[in-house]
Amino acid sequence: MAHETSNSVVDRRLLVLAAIPLFFLISALLESPPLTPAEPPDALLTLQAAGGIMGILVWVRLDALKRGFRVSWVLWLALAGLTCIALPYYLMRCRGAAGGLRAIGWSLLLFSVTMLCYRLGSHLSAAV
Repeated sequence: MAHETSNSVVDRRLLVLAAIPLFFLISALLESPPLTPAEPPDALLTLQAAGGIMGILVWVRLDALKRGFRVSWVLWLALAGLTCIALPYYLMRCRGAAGGLRAIGWSLLLFSVTMLCYRLGSHLSAAV
């Protein structure tokens, strides 16, 4: 029974990771000229920033539950405001040096894929 729970947590973590690039692809498509004026509205830019941060926070929550790692309120605040610093810190603390470096590498790959999806969405929206 515990084995099933850990598999469902892994599935949810992977779904959250996959949702981040998809979110940015869709938000870039929403910036297309027929849907927005010349400049994307501030609300859309705010949604993009908040959506990216929320994806990271949800993933950290699921990952911390799986690993039995207690995330302090200070780390939660840092994750929301200083993700570039706090996420690598979290990964190194809960995984150790080797696992943390590997996870940082994966997070950089995810960031690259996310930016490529955003760029693809921008090109597609410009072509419309």
